[in-house]
Amino acid sequence: MNITKEVESYVRSHPVMSQAMSQKLLNYSALARKIQKDLGIRKESFDAVLAACRRYNNDSSVNE
Repeated sequence: MNITKEVESYVRSHPVMSQAMSQKLLNYSALARKIQKDLGIRKESFDAVLAACRRYNNDSSVNE
């Protein structure tokens, strides 16, 4: 599974995070570090995880 799909799945399974993202109450860097740790994604992929978090929020806000 690619990083974007892993991040999307992770955020969908944590509705509180998704809600905080939609209300712009979340620090994306901190979220990316937490996701990396929880999913065991290597540190070199931080930028990809961060981008996926931002992209997820942009995509979900367009659908609302």
